[in-house]
Amino acid sequence: MDPLIADDKIFDNALLTEVRPGRSIHMLHLVPETQAGGASESERVTYFFVHGSMATMQQFEGQITALRDTSEIVAWDMYGCGKSPKPYEWDAYSHKEQYQDLLTIYDTYAGKRNIVVGHSYGSSMSLQLASERGQQHEKPILGVVTIGPGFGPSHYPSGSIKLFRYPLILLQLMAPLLRMGFKERAVHKETLERKNPTHDRLVARIEASAGGNPMHVCKAFYQQLDWATPEQIQRLTTPVCIIVGEADKMTPPAYSHALEEQLASTETVPSVELHLVPKTSHQVMQEQPEQVTDLILSFVAKLSNKT
Repeated sequence: MDPLIADDKIFDNALLTEVRPGRSIHMLHLVPETQAGGASESERVTYFFVHGSMATMQQFEGQITALRDTSEIVAWDMYGCGKSPKPYEWDAYSHKEQYQDLLTIYDTYAGKRNIVVGHSYGSSMSLQLASERGQQHEKPILGVVTIGPGFGPSHYPSGSIKLFRYPLILLQLMAPLLRMGFKERAVHKETLERKNPTHDRLVARIEASAGGNPMHVCKAFYQQLDWATPEQIQRLTTPVCIIVGEADKMTPPAYSHALEEQLASTETVPSVELHLVPKTSHQVMQEQPEQVTDLILSFVAKLSNKT
C-alpha cells in the first residue's frame, strides 16, 4: 500500500477547483446522500477542515470518514500544499492569499449550521475566520475546533520560522536536516514504536512524505505567516473547543492553555473547553482519530442542545 495515498477512497472525489479567478486548489466537497434520523438540510452540519502549515487535508482522514455519512464536508489542500499547484510566485503563498481562499470557500459552501476545524496554523486561520463570520453572520459559525493550536503572542516569531529567511539555495541544501527531526516532533514516542496498524501507517506516511513540500513554497509561506492576534480573538462570538496532544512539541500544551485563558477572558465567547489527549503529540487527530472525532461530536452536540 502506497504510504502517500489515503486509505479511504473518499479522497478520490477531490478535484482541482477554481475558488477564485485564476486560482485553483485541490478540494473535497461531500454531501451525504441520506440524512440519519431524517435530518433536514437546514439541520445538517457542514464541517470545514483547515489543515496546518505545509500539510494536506488527508491528515483529517479519520474525522472526515467518520462524519461523511451524516454531515457535509469541505476540505482542501492549501495553495502550495498536497496536490494543489506550487508555482514560483512569492505572493501566492502569503497569509493574505491563503486566508482569502478560506473566506471565499466558506462563503461559497457554508450552510445553516457550520463548524470549522483547524489544525496548528489552520487553527489560527479558523479563529480569524470566526472573528469575521461569527454567530450573527447570515451563514454563522456555530463553533470552532482548534487542534494543536499555535497562539500568536507565544508562538511567533519562533526559531524555525527565522530559518526561512535564509536564501532559497541554502534552504534547499539544508532541507534534509530540516526534515530529519519532524517525525520525532510530530508524533508521540509510543506512536513511533508502531505497535498497531494506525500508528504503523501514520509513521510510514510521515517518512514517505518527507521532502514533499518544495523549499520555494516553504520559504514564501513561513515568511508571510500572520497568526491570530488577541484583538481578533476578542471579536469572537463562537464557542471554542481546544484539543491538544499531551506531548506536542510543535505547539506545546502551554500554547493551548494561553489560548484558553485569552478566550475565557473574552466576554463575547460563550464557552471554551480544553482537552489534553494522552500519549499523543502534534498529529493528535491521526494518532487517536476516534477519540478526537468523539470530542468534536460531543462539542457539536452541546451546541445543538443550545440552539
